[in-house]
Amino acid sequence: MAACLQTLQDQGVIKRTCVLCCHPCEIECFGSCNHPVCYKCMTKLRILCQDNYCPVCRSCLEKVVYTDRVQPFEELDINSMHQCKTLPGLYFVSSESLYLCQQLLVHRCQICITKPTFKNFNNFLGHMKDTHKRYFCYLCIKHLKLFTHERRPYSKPDLNIHLKRGDSDNKSYKGHPVCKFCKKHYFDDDDLYLHLHNDHFSCHFCPADEYYDNYESLRAHFKSNHFLCEYDACADEKFVNAFSTDIDYKAHLALKHKHLLNRAEERRIRHIDIDLTYSRSNDSRTTGKNRRGDTYDR
Repeated sequence: MAACLQTLQDQGVIKRTCVLCCHPCEIECFGSCNHPVCYKCMTKLRILCQDNYCPVCRSCLEKVVYTDRVQPFEELDINSMHQCKTLPGLYFVSSESLYLCQQLLVHRCQICITKPTFKNFNNFLGHMKDTHKRYFCYLCIKHLKLFTHERRPYSKPDLNIHLKRGDSDNKSYKGHPVCKFCKKHYFDDDDLYLHLHNDHFSCHFCPADEYYDNYESLRAHFKSNHFLCEYDACADEKFVNAFSTDIDYKAHLALKHKHLLNRAEERRIRHIDIDLTYSRSNDSRTTGKNRRGDTYDR
């Protein structure tokens, strides 16, 4: 059955399935490696994502053919195919396949009856805002590689809901996370983590998911939860004057600031509290009897 199906696919009787979107390849696109992808996925990869590698074998494809019939790349006469200056490296067997590819990249208003098109995406955004009072999520625009017709317009209230809680028809999406310090939304948890890591502060003694708005907040945390040296030049230091244990803190004082300490403080830093807990064992090897026959622990 599988061999018969493959034969029919090779003969072009039935369409092969795109390995990316799992839809039938009405127009197949492939390069020298002969791994077919549908024209929508290939156009998105080449034009929107600027990715010139085969999604199957990761070979770099300098030339990609758009065709409606299965045929090995080596047997194709690329020089006789249709081309477009705005679509470098793409070759089209027919003018219809070129037209379909170009239509994917058109910025068309789906609300207007006349379905007008716009020169660029910014003009399209201005039209949607001024004419229809519809807006697009700026985070989705920045991070999601989508065709214009795939993007979702929102009213202002719906856009706020999208940012905070997500879309009602997409239960897997819970909104864009927000920084509790800046009150600004970020695309996903990874994007938020990069922001927190680069623009805020975390304690290198505590778990990594705890952040602080600025160093003054972190300094207060060091002082209340750890050990912070505020003697001499250490008062102006950052990070290096904080210690996780009392032993480390006292060792630092003895090494760097002993000349600033009085006798009571010197005695205090030489004193180390050790908390040891012993458990009594009932093992027969640790018990014995005294002269009166009473048992005792050795």
